[in-house]
Amino acid sequence: MRTKERLIRYTAFVLLIFVLFGLSGCGKTYPIHDYAIDQDKHPGWYVCEESDFVEHLDVHYSYNLRSGQDPIENATYLVFDSSASARSYFNNCLDECKEEGTGIKERGLSWFIAKVPHTYDCDITGMYYLDKNVVIYAEVYITTYSTLGDTSSKDKSDMKKYILKNHSEMREFVMELFS
Repeated sequence: MRTKERLIRYTAFVLLIFVLFGLSGCGKTYPIHDYAIDQDKHPGWYVCEESDFVEHLDVHYSYNLRSGQDPIENATYLVFDSSASARSYFNNCLDECKEEGTGIKERGLSWFIAKVPHTYDCDITGMYYLDKNVVIYAEVYITTYSTLGDTSSKDKSDMKKYILKNHSEMREFVMELFS
């Protein structure tokens, strides 16, 4: 009889641990290796696996098809297997921008704008926004240089306002591409 009581207590303890772990939200993962985009339903959207610093999916709309009109199409979405992985990547980008001396131009709790390091024939200022397991990246200013001495600039600062206002919908949109 004592063995049966111990077994019941042990089982109750294990179940309690599982319930507490589940309630903590730490167990939320996203099966990124199983994700694919149905091109018939979502033409022009592509996904590829990347592993710079943290393994993730790079989701973007075709550069050739972009009209510039739809802000959702003008962002790149980095989808991670967990919020912790996304946070790690986000913090690494933030640290790299600080270390490279490119400087953080603006910063909020879950976002920052900085000159993108390691660009040589252009100056790109990008915005990074962390929303759960997704980092939304968009160019906000671009200046390109040619060997002929020509330069051209694009001001895409409206992306900042759009992302700040619509980041949740943008994340939801990209996650629905996989369903």
